[in-house]
Amino acid sequence: MTPLAHRIVKELTMPLKRRTFSDQASLHTHFRQEFHTFEVTQVRSLAFNLSAAMVNGALPSIEWSFLPAERTWIEWKGPTGRIGFLLIRRGDFAEVVTADNAAFASLPVGAMALHGQLLKVAANNDEVFFRWDDRCLSQPLAFGLMWQLYGFLLIINSPRVVGRTLHNPNRGLARKLSGRCGLQGVFPLQAWTEIVLRPETIDETNAPDVVTGLTGQVCQHWVRAHKQRYQGIWTLVGDYWRGDGSLGIKQSRYRLAEARQ
Repeated sequence: MTPLAHRIVKELTMPLKRRTFSDQASLHTHFRQEFHTFEVTQVRSLAFNLSAAMVNGALPSIEWSFLPAERTWIEWKGPTGRIGFLLIRRGDFAEVVTADNAAFASLPVGAMALHGQLLKVAANNDEVFFRWDDRCLSQPLAFGLMWQLYGFLLIINSPRVVGRTLHNPNRGLARKLSGRCGLQGVFPLQAWTEIVLRPETIDETNAPDVVTGLTGQVCQHWVRAHKQRYQGIWTLVGDYWRGDGSLGIKQSRYRLAEARQ
């Protein structure tokens, strides 16, 4: 779990009167369900450059504008602290909610078009592919934030092989969540894997998944939505869980890294 997401989730273990997170966008409601995090600090510059190119082209990259999970958390460290965005799949759109470390509050941003809706936009440029919530943010600010997210989605979803590093879980937080919130299964006491995505990676840099026991099966783990080449055509495969749950559950966190020199 990324640092800001960890801080927000940790408040779920506290009594209501001790909580300091101003949840104007009901972020805690979504964090009580399954969500997947992406740490993108190291590729911020690349994403912003891509976003600028998209703005100049007046249309984001259609093929790779999809969510890797139904609830996708994208977080990075900026000049004023950490900021994160939760993207919730709503058909052909993604509802966008933001939170930052400084104000420690969540705000509704609006909605951004995904792959399916952008195909319609490409056919009819008069259609709007942004919607913003004017209760908290101005239109230019909301649109600027969502253009940045298109850049991050393009990097996250581009074809690549991942490297994996195993970490021990935060057992204290997991126990509190299980005991106070009844979230068994959502935050299991299992090790989690930090998955490093590199824009130019073409070969695995770390060892592949290790088979558990003598069954020839791997433990249950989540696979993000991705494009797969099938008979020469890129096909979108939705996110899913695979593996044997009786062998345990492997939680993962994604961290995007800079391209190798």
